[in-house]
Amino acid sequence: NLNSSHRSPMSHRQTKKSKSCKPNRVDQMDRITHHGQAHSNNTRCKWVVKTQVQPTTNIEQKDAENPHCNNTHVHNTNTAEMNASSTSILYVGPDAKNKSQIICINPNQAIPSKPAECIRIVCLGCTHELHRCVFIPRGDMLIHCGDVCNWKRYSHTQHWYGCEDDIWRDFVQMLQQMKQTYAQDFKYGMYVIPGNHDMYAERHTQQVQSLFDSKQNMHFLVNESRTIQSSNRRSVVLFGSPISFYRGKPSTGYQLHREIFRDLWTYDRRAMDHKIWEKQFIQTRFPRGGAQLDILMVH
Repeated sequence: NLNSSHRSPMSHRQTKKSKSCKPNRVDQMDRITHHGQAHSNNTRCKWVVKTQVQPTTNIEQKDAENPHCNNTHVHNTNTAEMNASSTSILYVGPDAKNKSQIICINPNQAIPSKPAECIRIVCLGCTHELHRCVFIPRGDMLIHCGDVCNWKRYSHTQHWYGCEDDIWRDFVQMLQQMKQTYAQDFKYGMYVIPGNHDMYAERHTQQVQSLFDSKQNMHFLVNESRTIQSSNRRSVVLFGSPISFYRGKPSTGYQLHREIFRDLWTYDRRAMDHKIWEKQFIQTRFPRGGAQLDILMVH
């Protein structure tokens, strides 16, 4: 839970990939650099994974046929929220200041209720075409830290989605349905950045961005900031960038080169206008000194 009136040291949250259509395990680490992160100057955030939505389209119906995916969830407001996923999740309470204070919640265990004056941030990433197989909790703000697609199409998802455009459209439809099902949830918005596997989005940025309706408070961010007004009139500034570091693998979307690995530059077969050093990119694209920044999303 992000306490909108207090600040704490920066923390880093990491999401790991899921296999066999199981819900992602969500991890939060302190002061590391890795894929699938959301960084925050306000560590007062609760991070849980719980619920899933009912499919409505033909694509969603195909997804629902997957026996590993549970796309329905009945929420009872009179009972405590439960970890309905098949894996453990991590809960970061409002007083957590280091990793030792992060609580591991096992499947079927209750999730603590949101403290007053806090914003519940739900953070996930690296869903890799399996977004409808991930339990997503109710909260005040949703952050997806990239890799909606997979650079090499999975054989078991090709009959759900014909192409990458279908994947993005279904992903956005799922977010829209979540807002329709629980109208009071995610009142501070849904924020999505692409990742290194989202090479289709890199080639068709405007087309993918057009799927997200800012009037519904849904945002696709590529090196952009958003200012969120909380209920107590305090503003929270969020910046989202899809960058990650080139590692010589085929999934190269939005990837930069690091000075400490200069030899990888020669192995990168991308066009020169797609090859850039990290320092140059950050200096020209990221908010500069003195700017307020509360939440930093990178892949």
